[in-house]
Amino acid sequence: MVTRSLVGASLLLGVCACTDDHFDVVNNPVMGGNQTIWQNIKGNPELSEFANLLQRTRVMKNEDDRNATQSFASLLDQPQSFTVWAPLNGTFDATKAKYNQLLLEAAALREAAGNVQTPETPEPPVDPENPGNPETPNPDAPTPSSYEVPAGLTAEQYLDLADQKEYQVVNQFVRNHISRFQYQSLAGAQDVRLMNTKNSVLSNNQLNGLPIGNDVYYSTNGSLYTLQGANPFAFNIFDFISSSENYSTLYGILTDPQVDHKTFWAAGSTEGAMNENGEMVYVDSVFLYNNDILDAAGAQIKNEDSVYVALIPTNTAWDEAVEKVSALYTYGTTYCYDWDEETGKFLKNGANALKFTKAEMDSLQSLITNETIIRNMFFTPSIFTGVNTADSAQVINYTLHADSLKSTTGTTFYNANKGGENPLFAGINPVKASNGYVFPLETYRVDPAYSFINHTENQAAFMTCSTTGCVTQGGQMITLTDDNRNTEVLGDLADDRYSYYAVSGNSKLTIRFRLNNILSARYKITIQMAPNRINKDHIRLDQNGDTIVEAPKFDVQLLGDDMKTISGTKAVKNIQIDQDKVTNIVLYEDVFFPKNYVGLPSGYSSFPMLEVSMTLAQQKSGNCKALSIGKIIIEPVRD
Repeated sequence: MVTRSLVGASLLLGVCACTDDHFDVVNNPVMGGNQTIWQNIKGNPELSEFANLLQRTRVMKNEDDRNATQSFASLLDQPQSFTVWAPLNGTFDATKAKYNQLLLEAAALREAAGNVQTPETPEPPVDPENPGNPETPNPDAPTPSSYEVPAGLTAEQYLDLADQKEYQVVNQFVRNHISRFQYQSLAGAQDVRLMNTKNSVLSNNQLNGLPIGNDVYYSTNGSLYTLQGANPFAFNIFDFISSSENYSTLYGILTDPQVDHKTFWAAGSTEGAMNENGEMVYVDSVFLYNNDILDAAGAQIKNEDSVYVALIPTNTAWDEAVEKVSALYTYGTTYCYDWDEETGKFLKNGANALKFTKAEMDSLQSLITNETIIRNMFFTPSIFTGVNTADSAQVINYTLHADSLKSTTGTTFYNANKGGENPLFAGINPVKASNGYVFPLETYRVDPAYSFINHTENQAAFMTCSTTGCVTQGGQMITLTDDNRNTEVLGDLADDRYSYYAVSGNSKLTIRFRLNNILSARYKITIQMAPNRINKDHIRLDQNGDTIVEAPKFDVQLLGDDMKTISGTKAVKNIQIDQDKVTNIVLYEDVFFPKNYVGLPSGYSSFPMLEVSMTLAQQKSGNCKALSIGKIIIEPVRD
């Protein structure tokens, strides 16, 4: 047994770690020992599994550090200063298998890159004691036979994916067991700053609750301790998604090169010298990153300086989510577009309409389904009313019981159990991440009727897309005042405003309202009507000066972009208007739109319509020559 002794070096607590690309920590000769940390690891048969991973990983600054060549085994053989907590063989089997698999997948991706072209890539890490022979994988490691290398990528994209996988091992495991400072396990409770910038707690001869071995191996470049297991990695939300095969579907979508991009930033990079081809070789290359889906979601879940609540579906839950949400985005084969205000119709129709093949419809449906699910997985506690975001209990309690939660994209998730615990989270234990809280969804309980299907209430003036037989094209916006408001009529109008559609001569009055953002879903459609006499200026008198008593009736129907009645719907005839109050009249209690109008390609806009009409016969029988409409209400049908 190696005897514990007092380390002569001062404990450098609370000091920022050096970056991985600057190895300038001076070795302290009073630390003792005559072997390096790596030599002590290599010579200990109980640490062979940890040693194997050290030999096969590079000292990467980040996931794009393709030029890194030094292995962690080599780093720990250098005259610097480290403390290493090495998991003993057999104490981290599941972790070892996961990271072995990632390294094998990285190797398969690099092989695929080589089959596309022969890029200049660093050699794999080598055993510092035998530099002529690269380390071979552990024979007990899983084989990548089940890993399907994505097809059709460029060599650069294959290498990017390979580096991402290797960096997961580097950041989540290797650097999670190494510190650049000296720590003693019996020196009292300490916060340990690890090489990946994560903090761990060293207390009672335990690291994050894991027992540390009785022996300490003082080395020429630091100290080596053994550990009964792998130190748990302090995941941020993105790390959590990448941490398990249970979330591989979501992780694959987020890391797809089609949505996850990096761009070389020449102005921010450090120039070196020209190569033989006259090309600039950069000493330090800087890249700019963006992820189309996460950027659109407004959720920077890789960053540690924000706090989010995240709904993260397992692969099974993801499949359920796709089944639910994709139904909302059932595209049609044809869409008329380019609406013309003057003619009251779409200019691009018939042969000129937008047309989709079955493959195009499926592709578009899949794309927007994925985006809809992911963009609405994140919530920002900073907007939770009366909640201290530093108090986990408050954040969780609000999440579980709030009447509604608004996602980072502005989608409102309503609590189907208003006043009680939201069924969406029932029975789920949240996982604390370094930048928030994760609710792992084993089943996808999000009800689109309580989330993705919007409830909208818009004034008629802003939804009118065409009128015929009307004195004023588009109707007339009326504001009620103390002077013109007829107090005999009860009820209120939003902002005391409504739209007045007066009949021109002996014409049929037709008003068409644009229905925006309609999904392939069930809706309840309501119209707010006011009697014309709500405005004293619109009270009509007969030849004798007596008030004409109106009893108006009107018809409605739903039209598609092709101006035909929407399949499965019927016109509603002779709807009466109460003459004593403002009334919300339900036109359709439960109507289904078979075609989705959301997420059409850029430059194309199409929509269905609600048509309100008053025939000449209805005008005569009802002694009415105008309609007064407050707003159109569209809401999801909730079972």
